[in-house]
Amino acid sequence: MWCNVGFADEIDYKKTILNNKIIGIYNDTGKHEWVFNKDGTAQWEIIHLASMTNIGSYKKCWTQTEFNEDAFKYRECSSLETDGMLNFDFINMTLRLRTSNDDLIYKLIEPIKIFYK
Repeated sequence: MWCNVGFADEIDYKKTILNNKIIGIYNDTGKHEWVFNKDGTAQWEIIHLASMTNIGSYKKCWTQTEFNEDAFKYRECSSLETDGMLNFDFINMTLRLRTSNDDLIYKLIEPIKIFYK
């Protein structure tokens, strides 16, 4: 179902991302798919829209931040250094990815099931 969340509803972001494949489009050129696993790993696939070929496949590790429930740090699994931050907005159906070099907004394009606390 598409998210139709009121501001009084408290979303369980961790449960929501663990129970959905998150699919977003960036700049109408690439489809990005994230699958988050309970063991703290995530698979990130990038598909070029014009050719529908996979142009990137990454395994990352992730943790929820302690200061913001919609924010998740991600990193190479072999490193303790954070690569960037993911912020989910299930009201506007966007995902913000921030690194030291980029600040990108992805439009979420597939329905997701929202879980609440």
